[in-house]
Amino acid sequence: MSKKDVLNEKEVFADYDLGIPWLRKQRRLRRGPIFLRIGRMIKYRREDIESYLIDHMVNTSDNGE
Repeated sequence: MSKKDVLNEKEVFADYDLGIPWLRKQRRLRRGPIFLRIGRMIKYRREDIESYLIDHMVNTSDNGE
């Protein structure tokens, strides 16, 4: 796992536009993307963020299927 594969809240927001207050609320509710807690430090693996986003895609009738 490289340094680029593990993100803090600010990096998740910058790369994926998931707001920091939303991330914190989801953690408190034990929802949202999987995260790592190391002491007080919170980190997200890039693959877990992307998996979460894929799992929450909504299929619409406009996509031609």
